Amino acid sequence: MPEIFKRRIIKLLKHADYAPLKLARLAKALGVSSSDYPQFKSAFEELRRAGRVVKGAGNLISLPALSGRIIGTFRANPKGFGFITPLEANSHGNLFIPPSATAEAMTGDVVAAKVVKKGKRSGQMRYSGKVVEILERAQNRFVGTLLKRKEGWIVQPDGTAL
Repeated sequence: MPEIFKRRIIKLLKHADYAPLKLARLAKALGVSSSDYPQFKSAFEELRRAGRVVKGAGNLISLPALSGRIIGTFRANPKGFGFITPLEANSHGNLFIPPSATAEAMTGDVVAAKVVKKGKRSGQMRYSGKVVEILERAQNRFVGTLLKRKEGWIVQPDGTAL
């Protein structure tokens, strides 16, 4: 049962409408019965020791802040920029990667990125990052059309993913 509580805690904390709560209120928000509360508290403590959740000012529970380096899955945009969805949830969600910082990562690649503070917008801190390493390629085979150019032969990939 502790694994179920861990998943439910992380899911609630990742929700866009989540406002930090104390542990007892968090349990109430998740519908934890008084008989299950000791297991819930144990699951929370395991998450806290692993660094997946933090107790902040006033004992309010939240996801940890974005650290200096993250590992996650890259998602490219046709305009050249992309986003990294971190493997470990954090309080800021996905990380924006500008076109000049993608290191030729492709959609679905698992990458490591350096986090750079961007500034504030609408009262919230905004972050961007730079891909520093491609850890695992999502695809290594592609379908395309072979074209003859002055420079030589090239493959024009089918679809819009590349």
